[in-house]
Amino acid sequence: MPDVDSLNLRYIPYECEEAKTFLKKSFPRQVKCFDFNSLSELNNPLDFYLDELVQVSQRVTNKVVINRFNISQDNLVTLFNANVDKKLFGFYNCKLELSSVPSFSGKLKGSSIECLDLYGCGHTAYGDWDLNESYFGNLMRGLAQEEDFVKSLKKIKLENCGMNKSEIKSVLKECGFDLVQLVSC
Repeated sequence: MPDVDSLNLRYIPYECEEAKTFLKKSFPRQVKCFDFNSLSELNNPLDFYLDELVQVSQRVTNKVVINRFNISQDNLVTLFNANVDKKLFGFYNCKLELSSVPSFSGKLKGSSIECLDLYGCGHTAYGDWDLNESYFGNLMRGLAQEEDFVKSLKKIKLENCGMNKSEIKSVLKECGFDLVQLVSC
């Protein structure tokens, strides 16, 4: 398949072998922006596609967004590591398992992630950060331990996340991200 500017794979069924095979064998050599599983219902755990997503992320140059999955803490760390060289990395309408602070253990060294997009994560259907207010804080505390990530992050997009702007800003300040621009609240 030729190089493409943007690739958006939508409506991926649960544990779809065809999607997995496409990622393994037919993914373009180079893609500028990649969205996986947009416009679908919340899928079950990402485990089924994880290895392929890590593999294809090496071919994406600018932006990777994972949509509508339950993401374990281990998979979250793995995906951040695989996409450390992107300008934008995000999860849309994903339920992120953040009951504790994730340990990135130096895996974000050399980070060039300028924008973290968490659209819909934390909504009542996706982790309910209004009730589980520590989840966003746990993510940011884990990321704050990664010096290169702290230096590279310029923007965080949080819309429809179950938290108000002052709560978000408070967490960002507490974690040393007070100079990061908050977008779309």
